[in-house]
Amino acid sequence: MANTKRSKLLNNPATLESDETVLAKPYQVIPGYDSPYASGLTNINGTLYFFSGFSINNPDYGGVRLWKSDGTKAGTIPVKDVYNISTVRDEGTEPDAWTNVNGIFYFLKFSTLWRSDGTPEGTGAAVTFPGGWRYARFLANINGTLYFAAPNPDSEKDNYDLWKSDGTQEGTFRLKELYPDNSFVRIDSSININDTLYFTVSRTFYNEEGNDEGRQTSFWKTDGTTAGTVESDIYPSNLTAVNNIFYFTSGGLWKSDGTEAGTVKVKDINAGSLRNFNDTLYFVGDDGIYGGELWTSDGTAEGTVLVKDINPGSSGSSISFITEVNGTLYFRADNGTSGLELWKSDGTAEGTVLVKDINPGSSGTSVYDYIEVNGTLYLFADDGIRGFELWKSNGTAEGTVLVKDINPGSGSSIVSYDNSWQDLLLTSVNNTLYFFANDGTHGGELWQSDGTAEGTVLVEDINPGAGSSDIFELTNIDGTLYFNANGRLWALNANPPVASPVVSISAIDANAAEAGNEPAVFRISRTGDTSTALTVKYDVDGTATNGQDYDQLNGTIAIAAGQSFVDLSITPLADTFPEESETLTVTLFDKYYQYYLVDSSSNAASATIADDPSTVVLTEPYLVKDIFPGPSDSNILSLAKFGDFLYFAADDGINGSELWKSDGTAAGTVLFQDIVPGLSGSNPVIQLNIDSVFYFTADDGIYGRNDLWKSDGTQDGTVLVKDLPGSDSSYIDNRINVSGNLYFFAYENSGSSSGYSLWKSNGTTAGTVKLKTNTYSLSDLINVNDTVYFTSFDNTYGLELWKSDGTSAGTVRVKDINSGSGSSDPTDFLSINNTLYFLANDGIRGVELWKSNGTSAGTVRLTDINPSFGSISDLRNVNDILYFTANAQNNYAKQLWRSDGTATGTVLLKDISETSDSLSINLLTNYKGSLYFTINQPTSQSLELWKSDGTQSGTVLVQDINSVNSIYYYATDLSNLTEVDGILYFFYGDTLWKSDGTQNGTVLVKDVFAGDFDGSTNISTQSIDANGTLYFSFSLSVYDPYNPINIYELWKSDGTTEGTVLVKDRDTAIAADFNPNSLIYLNDTLYFTAEDDIYGQELWAIKTDNVINGGNSRDPLTGTAGGDRIIGGTGKKTITGGAGNDEFIYTSIREVGQRITDFTVGSDKIVLTQLLDSLVSGGYNGSNAIADGYVRLVQGSAANSTILQIDRDGAVGNAVFRNFIELDNVTSQAMNNPSNFVF
Repeated sequence: MANTKRSKLLNNPATLESDETVLAKPYQVIPGYDSPYASGLTNINGTLYFFSGFSINNPDYGGVRLWKSDGTKAGTIPVKDVYNISTVRDEGTEPDAWTNVNGIFYFLKFSTLWRSDGTPEGTGAAVTFPGGWRYARFLANINGTLYFAAPNPDSEKDNYDLWKSDGTQEGTFRLKELYPDNSFVRIDSSININDTLYFTVSRTFYNEEGNDEGRQTSFWKTDGTTAGTVESDIYPSNLTAVNNIFYFTSGGLWKSDGTEAGTVKVKDINAGSLRNFNDTLYFVGDDGIYGGELWTSDGTAEGTVLVKDINPGSSGSSISFITEVNGTLYFRADNGTSGLELWKSDGTAEGTVLVKDINPGSSGTSVYDYIEVNGTLYLFADDGIRGFELWKSNGTAEGTVLVKDINPGSGSSIVSYDNSWQDLLLTSVNNTLYFFANDGTHGGELWQSDGTAEGTVLVEDINPGAGSSDIFELTNIDGTLYFNANGRLWALNANPPVASPVVSISAIDANAAEAGNEPAVFRISRTGDTSTALTVKYDVDGTATNGQDYDQLNGTIAIAAGQSFVDLSITPLADTFPEESETLTVTLFDKYYQYYLVDSSSNAASATIADDPSTVVLTEPYLVKDIFPGPSDSNILSLAKFGDFLYFAADDGINGSELWKSDGTAAGTVLFQDIVPGLSGSNPVIQLNIDSVFYFTADDGIYGRNDLWKSDGTQDGTVLVKDLPGSDSSYIDNRINVSGNLYFFAYENSGSSSGYSLWKSNGTTAGTVKLKTNTYSLSDLINVNDTVYFTSFDNTYGLELWKSDGTSAGTVRVKDINSGSGSSDPTDFLSINNTLYFLANDGIRGVELWKSNGTSAGTVRLTDINPSFGSISDLRNVNDILYFTANAQNNYAKQLWRSDGTATGTVLLKDISETSDSLSINLLTNYKGSLYFTINQPTSQSLELWKSDGTQSGTVLVQDINSVNSIYYYATDLSNLTEVDGILYFFYGDTLWKSDGTQNGTVLVKDVFAGDFDGSTNISTQSIDANGTLYFSFSLSVYDPYNPINIYELWKSDGTTEGTVLVKDRDTAIAADFNPNSLIYLNDTLYFTAEDDIYGQELWAIKTDNVINGGNSRDPLTGTAGGDRIIGGTGKKTITGGAGNDEFIYTSIREVGQRITDFTVGSDKIVLTQLLDSLVSGGYNGSNAIADGYVRLVQGSAANSTILQIDRDGAVGNAVFRNFIELDNVTSQAMNNPSNFVF
């Protein structure tokens, strides 16, 4: 049992009171089921490096991220995003090759050599070489020089050449083009002997038709120079080094010392499986007499001899799985009697013997895999009774025994997937065997063994139940085993625990405050020997955000030599927005028990950070809450406003995707309703607000995905309305509010049948009823005068117009417009003056304009614009005038039409182009009571913005966009039209424009991405009016194999070029891959989702009221580029408003002695409302405090400065004017005007 305890931990290591032992348990390195899947696990000086994939806000795009980890959550950090290209999703996250060179991590991916020292600054592309997307691979590291195989860019085939690199651009070059011809060339194997690289090259030859004409293998060597890179005339394989001589096979057994003279054939024998064993070559050879048997060679023909004819005669013994344990060769062989069994050899005939006939008889055991652990051979073998199970051997028959029948009975414990055995992943860590096995109950999981039955146990059922956790990539770094399981990175510390020291943490001062930067203090103490320094690891979590609410903590602290404790200070940072008090908890990392143990009763301590209510408020983005702590995404979806709160779906890593709400603070961002307890979540989707409730769909795990729920904003008022029929693939669509009732379509999939139904709900179970049952298609719900219109399809009448009055009986077809089974395909529904307008095809006249009053007789075609075939689109309502585009007879170019609802009133508004058949018109929006639209003429490369008031003379060109922009952009139209303070903003490609409706006022604001690029592009924007400022997210993706561009940024604009700026610069924490999305404005706060490497995808916000509060400090205040509301506060200070229309607010007579440096007459204001109210009993009710004797303006200390004076009781009292504030660069005459003030 002594060996067993070496791999076990104390049950209660903190108190050391129990001598019972339990297994060390694995843990997720980053907790939560969204932690990174890791590939390319590599040990760099005791630190784990790995890669993971990440997604961008585009399903076709992804990237590869380099990480490093010390095994702790805090110490597992993203180093850098190294690829940001679409093909990663298909090609995988692993690089083509990677290696460690003197502590620098090198890797190859897509014709780029990267290097990393573990820092973002030290991680970058060392060189990008030609070769496109084909793979490259490393061959050798010789004295710090990398040799690798990379594609030949000039070859039409996959022709690879030899490259070398010292890690610099200049030192990375093609060493030799191996074969310039158009053949398929691969470098297969290589070996370094005495700083000379030897490698084999395989070639495939093709004829002119591209057909394969044969293959050939050649042999090369290089000394690192082009001249010294030469080809031999032999064709080797199986390169194996023995005492600075390398052996290989090429029509026999050869050896070479690297010279032509020293390259000779040793023996004419068919050789393979070459092994260096005790500085002697062993191999499997067939001399034509004995068959394939075990041979040895000393490099001479006489010394190349058969070790033993295991299977007497010419058949051979089928030797495989050769390995060495403690000076003995073990292998699998068949002596012709026992079948394939375990053998061993000491290099002599007498010492080459059957270890044990594990499966007695001629069947053999078919040894599957084996590994040496602490001098013992472990293997999986089948004894014919128990299936393939774990055995061990000391080289004797008696010592070759079954360790444990892991999967009891005849079933094997080797994990099988799709009828294929999976890798056992046999790995030795601290003399304990770890492997991947299935006991028939828990599925494929991680096991460990100390060589005894009782010590061979399941480490952890990571994927509970019979399912497999899909473990792979076991990597041992200093006794910690890293591996992937369930698509996430796990670790297991297999080091034996120490008895001392024992580490604990306590709060010396658990109260921190932003005001005065008062810190909280934690004390980390140790027991036992203090003669050396001790490094302690810890994790930090809580509602406060590390590095944002308090000084950054890195998860590591050292107790100095001679000291028994160290204090950890939590120093608050002044926030840029008001919030409630926040908490943080420091938890000691308890998996470093090879260095210290953690007192489980004192392993964590918490503190509170009190908010400073006088905090400055700026228009900067802030993380509302890290809902899923760490870099994992909380997958926020379905944002909706209800009352004063924002509701949305989010996943915190504990409760799955559930309904959350937020008031814009971390404390006020909470899980609102946990409909399905546990990780599964209910996946809510908010549908519609009606009166005092909002409706949403959710899957409560009982009724399926199609459940209709409602909420009044309270937990008690959040209830299931009705379980709608259907399976998990059912869903709700097309919802509208009609007189307080919710109408919607539901897609129902019950397995045997599927289709759409029309429902209505008044918010009660009884009042949620199906109006029309399963049909092939329902679409286009619209409310016209409390009647619901929609389209529905059946096999008798096709797709036609229907209506509903909210009853099943009143849900009827309005008219069979295309008589019979043909469809009229009604579309583009529009309600004007209680009449439905739409487009339909009666099967004779093509698509024309129709209207309906809900009766068959009142459903009529207005006019036949094109008698041969109709083509109408883009219905728009502007001031109760119906606008649309249509092409008249014999004219393929669409024109602008209008209609008053009568045939005679449906007319061509203006013939804008009489000659261009390629002209296209796109109706955009209603702005200032006029229709705005664009005309695109690709032939003349013209995109024009027009407007119309409904008259021919009032239909005019506003601006030829291309004449201003000087280019015909790759974008085909304007997008994201948004009105802000009476100005219409829009995008044309990646350029922002604005218009006031005049030609002079329609101008380019800014070229957001002022750069040239090649390759296909994808540009998208979202824009919103937030408190009089245009905010927009800008997304640009350029698919270019050599220079991919993916930019995701948040911008704002005040309508000027200078005022159109990134909300945060790219070189700050919020970078170009911030990915802002789902912009929504509520209560002076702009909310959006965004992601970065620190927090993943989370909810962010910006306070848009632009309040800057000086508090009681004397620090200068500086406004933003936009309009600000600056509260000076107490304390003398200098205030600079900056650009924009600023308000300087004073609330008390005590706010004296401040100086405003840049007051602008005509745009800025001094607000004295609260100050005057504080001076006058009952409040100041006047309109001009200057005339009423409370305010006076006099010349200041300079001729062009002004002092504002205050008289406490105005003209009616005895008080006198006293200096209050001073204004620079403005005269008292200019200031002496009530328009400069708000009284």
